[in-house]
Amino acid sequence: MVRRLILKSCQSPGDIVMLSAAVRDLHAAYPARFQTDVRTSADAIWENNPHLTPLNERDPDVTLLSMHYPLIHQSNQRPYHFLHGYVQYLEQQLKLPIPVTQFRGDIHLSEAEKSSPPRVAGSEVPKRYWIIIAGGKYDFTAKWWNPASYQAVVDHFHDRIAFVQCGEEGHWHPRLTGVTDLVGKTSLREFIQLIYHADGVLCPVTLAMHLSAAVESKSNHTAARPCVVVAGGREPAHWEAYPNHQFISTNGMLACCAEGGCWRSRCQLVGDGDAKDRREVCEQPVQISDELRIPMCMDMITPDEVIRRIELYHQGGLHHYATNEEQRKDNKMSTKVEASPLNSKEPNAVLSNAAEPKKNVLLKFRHGLGDAIQLTIVLQHLRHYHPDWNIEVAALPGKQTAYSDLCDRAFALNGQPIASNNYDQVHDLDWEEAATCFAEYPSTKATRCLREIFGLVPMPELCRYRVTVSPDAEQRARGYLSGVCNERIGESGRYPAVLIHYQGNTSGPKKDISHSVVEELCEIIVSSGYVPVILDWDNRSPLIGKPGVFNPAADDGLWGNLGTGDAEVLAALIESASLMIGIDSGPLHVAGATTTPTIGVWTKHHPVHYFDLAANVTHLVPDGHAKLAKGQPAVKFFRGHYCHHVYSDIHIDLPAMVKSKLTGEKFEELKNKRFLRTLHSKSFTRQYYEEHQQAGLDYLGHGDWQCNYGQWLAEALDLRNKRVLDVGCACGSIVRGLGNAGMVVQGVDVNEYTIGLGRKKWPGMANLLHVADAVNLHLYSDDSWDAIHSAQVAEHWKPELVDEILRELWRVTRPGGLFICFLDTEELFERQGRTIENEDPTHVCVKPLRWWHEKLASNGWEVCSDKYTAKLHDHTQSYLGRYDWDWFIARKSDLPPRHISSDVQVESPIFVSGLPRSGTTWMQHFLSAHPDIHIHGQFPNVTWGELWAMYQRLLGAGETAGSSNQRLKLEIAHYAGSPSDRSRQLFRQFLRDYLAGYGVAKAQWGLKTLTLCIEPGAVEQVESIWPEARWLVCIRNPFDTMESERNTFRPNADWRCGAASWLRTCRFASDHAPERTTTFQLDRLQEDEAREVAGNALLKFLGVEPNDRTTEFLRQNPAIHRSSQENWTQRLTSQDKRRLLEEFEDLAACCDRWGYATETL
Repeated sequence: MVRRLILKSCQSPGDIVMLSAAVRDLHAAYPARFQTDVRTSADAIWENNPHLTPLNERDPDVTLLSMHYPLIHQSNQRPYHFLHGYVQYLEQQLKLPIPVTQFRGDIHLSEAEKSSPPRVAGSEVPKRYWIIIAGGKYDFTAKWWNPASYQAVVDHFHDRIAFVQCGEEGHWHPRLTGVTDLVGKTSLREFIQLIYHADGVLCPVTLAMHLSAAVESKSNHTAARPCVVVAGGREPAHWEAYPNHQFISTNGMLACCAEGGCWRSRCQLVGDGDAKDRREVCEQPVQISDELRIPMCMDMITPDEVIRRIELYHQGGLHHYATNEEQRKDNKMSTKVEASPLNSKEPNAVLSNAAEPKKNVLLKFRHGLGDAIQLTIVLQHLRHYHPDWNIEVAALPGKQTAYSDLCDRAFALNGQPIASNNYDQVHDLDWEEAATCFAEYPSTKATRCLREIFGLVPMPELCRYRVTVSPDAEQRARGYLSGVCNERIGESGRYPAVLIHYQGNTSGPKKDISHSVVEELCEIIVSSGYVPVILDWDNRSPLIGKPGVFNPAADDGLWGNLGTGDAEVLAALIESASLMIGIDSGPLHVAGATTTPTIGVWTKHHPVHYFDLAANVTHLVPDGHAKLAKGQPAVKFFRGHYCHHVYSDIHIDLPAMVKSKLTGEKFEELKNKRFLRTLHSKSFTRQYYEEHQQAGLDYLGHGDWQCNYGQWLAEALDLRNKRVLDVGCACGSIVRGLGNAGMVVQGVDVNEYTIGLGRKKWPGMANLLHVADAVNLHLYSDDSWDAIHSAQVAEHWKPELVDEILRELWRVTRPGGLFICFLDTEELFERQGRTIENEDPTHVCVKPLRWWHEKLASNGWEVCSDKYTAKLHDHTQSYLGRYDWDWFIARKSDLPPRHISSDVQVESPIFVSGLPRSGTTWMQHFLSAHPDIHIHGQFPNVTWGELWAMYQRLLGAGETAGSSNQRLKLEIAHYAGSPSDRSRQLFRQFLRDYLAGYGVAKAQWGLKTLTLCIEPGAVEQVESIWPEARWLVCIRNPFDTMESERNTFRPNADWRCGAASWLRTCRFASDHAPERTTTFQLDRLQEDEAREVAGNALLKFLGVEPNDRTTEFLRQNPAIHRSSQENWTQRLTSQDKRRLLEEFEDLAACCDRWGYATETL
């Protein structure tokens, strides 16, 4: 099946030339297997390219790949050219090896372009010429050379070389004299055409040098086009240089580039606000003039050295000057080339070592299959470093077949002694783990052996397993798979079999996968149309023998009656299968020698120490895997060279990855579906965070994902130095990413627990993370923010509050500001096969995108997503190419949002109060049964004293801001405002929204507050905030109240304190503002009719009418509490009651007043 790819990159044109080589090499390696199209910043580079096929991004079978070259980050350490960057990245994405075929980019010209140079208006191009680039981009001023030096070179060759000066308009290109000036006059395609017709190129490290190599030479002879590159020390020479170029590098000559390129961006500062002016500046600048400074590494390169390099091209005879085919006799330059000392030696002296006989070397290897496969790396290195050795390997039975083409002879150890006198060297190899870690190659047993046993430096390109399969082994393997797969075979030539090995011979607790996980994998494999084949023996797996599950046991004829497995046959078996799943054991290592897609599962070992390089293996490593490695160099090497995925829960990620490999469904979507099944929390609390963390989504995590996400948005939407508010920020990890990308950012979230975690982890961000709700951003004044950002949050909003939220976001956004929102929608659910029944319980607002657009339009927002679609999609780090997200961007319009009236009363709350066990909870539920009333339960862990202290801090902050404004005449935006009435208004709204029924769209609201009415000063405090507050006091027989409290949750409650509190409650009910205070005595309403009359009267006191729900509640709940009194152990005796009546003189009178008899005591 032909795969269809669109490769995307917005990098500079020089980078795109490198990408053209990757496309060429992909099609050279896999002709007719791919259709490829590109979306890049330099379309002219792709004209006439035979490898491209026009593709539509919206076609479902087209894969979009954003192309990168992370190899550049190891360019100082690894011997690779820029050409390898995109190729290796493409290998990782496609899980295919792609050999680099040619040492140049891939540019194609038409015959018309080859016939003559382009005609540039107003300029006549010489018949023969060199191109000269005497400047560069402002982004990278560290590449600039002294313009006077370029001029000296031009002047030197004035009678022999005609120079054509080129460069892009808007870049820094000081004009030279004595040249043809085409700066800013050519298109990119015309420049490519100029390169073709040029005799040579003189330039810094820039597009021209890459084109000089990539564009074929016009010359009829075989010589490539000359190119002299004034490079300095910014880039490592091997990363940039081409074989026929004169690349003048100063690597190793200065401390700043002693170990490769410094990779600094600027020497001459530009003053454009870019961070490069502050963070990426040359350490050793040289001031050339008042207006120019260049790096010392560039200043060290003299005009004479450049002249000499150009002279050398002509001195060799392959190139001739335009005006004189004789070599110029220059007194300043010597044209004589001294003979090499090597040439003076006798030929036999140079080749004398070749006549020495080869050494016979025996390697004894008594280790298991995984180790035996690692030995193939040692053998490859020995063949490379020691072609003068005849190598034989003696290994355990079934392992020796892995070495058929890696040594001169391989045989099985059979217990018989081996005649050691037949060998010059015998190595009985121990196979110890590496005691340290390496930065340039894997830190495994194989590399340790090379270094410590043989004294050899491992080569990364040879750190790959290799097993050659014979026709007989292939026939046996395919015969077995044909049988278990009923002779079915896929289009790729592989059998629909999935091989699994999940129980190790050694260190099982550090390697194994549980039977239950593998059982689920088998179910997924079967349901996807494949056959599971388990490779574990010795009755370790209870799954073997279950219907549809196969196992080639040790005595199976597949292994040639060895009674054990065979490395070569196992390699053939894996190569013929569709997928391999393994742990750190033999079969996984064998899989690394094949091309079969493979998943390596790691639990308590790190692959960088136990597995070498393999392009076909995806390593599943646990979160925190870096702690399993022996040092940061190993971790860094692993991240740059191993295809891997980090998991938090193997039960989620492994099944999702297996299904993705088999069905082609997107891994992230499958993982997300499994993740959602584990979520149960319906509120935003600690439980919400911990459930998500355990399921693999840690809101406290921060790394490349958040940083790259922030950079994407900052660059695509021009948000650098803009004020951005992240609504629904969780712990603040995205806030951190946005800030690192240059935004001035803060975050809010309703979950106090996650905000606390973020403040604790990043103390420097404590003032940037706030607890607030999107419906009430009371911290911020009007027009505060340039943009609002919200990622995967809007689906959590209650639909009835969306209008209010959008109006609040409108309020705090400046005119013309943006609302950037990524969210789940009905369309997304349909595309991903998700259903609300299996969704996160807090996803209560999954609506069509059209619904959101209508809501935005009716609340002061103008949807403008189309304006930003291309910018977001085409960015090199676009997350829209990586994830299936729905999104919109809206702009705050000039019109205010449509006002929606509300009958919710903020000013006159209902405070339900009384002693514990007196009926307050019953009253809370009774009133909340009414459609117009909501009474919030006692808020956990927050007392009225704490709430009052919060209010006092609010007042104090407002006063501070007010006095500062007055004293300093500043306009300080403070959430409290300066007047006390503003603080009171904010606190009332805060308590109503956050404590007393947030999100409940009812006209009246209230709070159940035990004993509040009797706390000293509390009532006065409440009414200083709510003068209109209404009080509903619950009263119950005092002795019943105290007994119930003692026998339920306060066994040590004091009878005397209980009596005193009851009296204070009664006095409050009698004496406090009668127009706003009423009482309810449920224990005196035994009859349904009496209870209904009293309940209806209470509702009328609150200004609402009874309805069916309240009536039904009264009938179904006749008593205060349903707790049984059979097990009560603490009772008030008659003597206890009389003693209380005697001590509290008012108690009897109060009981009589409220209808509780005391005469019989």
